[in-house]
Amino acid sequence: MMNLFRQLLLPFLFLFLLTSAAAADRTAKSPRETVPLTTWEFVEDVETNVTALQPPKTADWKQVVVPHIFRQSGLPDSTAGWYRQNITLTEADRNKHVFLMLEGAATVKDVFVNGQFIGQHKGAFSASAYDLTSALRIGQINTLAVRVGNRENEARNCLSRSTLYYVNGGMFRKAWLIKTAEVHIFPDMGSSGVYFTPFNITQTSADLSIRTVVKNSLTSSAEVVVRHFVTNPDNADCAQIETKQTIPAGGKITIKAMGKIVNPKLWDIGQPNLYSVRTEISVDGRVTDAVTEPLGLRTITFKDNRFYLNGREVQFRGVNKHAQNEYVWNAVSDEDLRLEWQWMADMGVNIVRLPHYPHSRLEYDIADERGLAVWAEN
Repeated sequence: MMNLFRQLLLPFLFLFLLTSAAAADRTAKSPRETVPLTTWEFVEDVETNVTALQPPKTADWKQVVVPHIFRQSGLPDSTAGWYRQNITLTEADRNKHVFLMLEGAATVKDVFVNGQFIGQHKGAFSASAYDLTSALRIGQINTLAVRVGNRENEARNCLSRSTLYYVNGGMFRKAWLIKTAEVHIFPDMGSSGVYFTPFNITQTSADLSIRTVVKNSLTSSAEVVVRHFVTNPDNADCAQIETKQTIPAGGKITIKAMGKIVNPKLWDIGQPNLYSVRTEISVDGRVTDAVTEPLGLRTITFKDNRFYLNGREVQFRGVNKHAQNEYVWNAVSDEDLRLEWQWMADMGVNIVRLPHYPHSRLEYDIADERGLAVWAEN
């Protein structure tokens, strides 16, 4: 009888161990490190020659906290300023790639490390990413300097001047560092580097197309395995999608994968069913990078001038919302944003128009989590 019990128990125990291992993989900490950059030193840029930019060697730097706009330092919006930050890397950071992420700053950003120019981005409300790796030194203080220019001649043709909205000069959204491996998910245009496209959504299944931008910074080619672990709104594993591709030395490619979700739970207004997708990349059996993103599944249809969400007609009641308030202008904190969305929910809205420009990622995430539709104008 005991032998029979063991024969019956062992397969179930083995299945439990496999399931537990899969769950552990799904919830494992990402190999990448994210470092918020909130406290900076700031000074106005008094130079008018924008063709030969260099961080000032001597200046009266003042400490500021990001989100920050020029007004908070007693300056006009249509000026320029330098933000400075010290970065120290240890031996543990050797062979890592380090990116600066800026979610929004008005309007032209020029990034320097130890006086070396890294890159430029134009546009106040769009996110940007900068690879700092080549200019950083292990075991010494590295100076990161970001010039943010909002002068009339610089901001021209950058969608930073309008009679419909106001743009405050300064670093008015969050900034952070990403430290990751030499083979990594590339922060494409300031994004996570992972893109989802669900389609053929029915009651029984949903197809999912995933694109992952991967960079191989090694001096040799690498065979990269990309795995996507999909978790349903009940936090249970529901799909695993895997593909592989060889990336040449120094190459950056988009790796595509296709999968299917069975019996999907649809995201709806007031029913924010959200899936979670953890994307891992591995080289030689070792996970080198991982990113987790939310995913919502829904269908939309226009028929006879009526809007249908998941097959039912929806009538919207909503408001317009700008990315500023009367107290801090564009430098709105996460806490203030969450409070504003609570107010809108208390009013009974089921849609929020985020007009004219990309808003902070947090606003879209809050809408997803609350089950509120968004009219996005990016």
